[in-house]
Amino acid sequence: FLLELERRLSKGCYLSGSDFGFLDAAIAPFIRQFAHVDLVWFEDSCYPNTIKWLAEFKASLLFREIMKKSPVWTPESDALIIGAPTSGESLNKTSD
Repeated sequence: FLLELERRLSKGCYLSGSDFGFLDAAIAPFIRQFAHVDLVWFEDSCYPNTIKWLAEFKASLLFREIMKKSPVWTPESDALIIGAPTSGESLNKTSD
């Protein structure tokens, strides 16, 4: 699978063509999980286009917005509402 992914990415920056698309969005989280099983091996592997593609995905605004960290809940904690503003954020947050 990685060989096929590498082959496709050698022809362009994204799997879906010239722009990040649905195919990239669908596969990137799985490749991220795979890479993090042994990150040293992955980063030293012979898949430079895949490594670059994944790094760009992980640095993207899309990824940062999706993967916001929430406080760890414990039985002593107040209710944790996923997606609720964290300290310093407003309910009326607008994008730039």
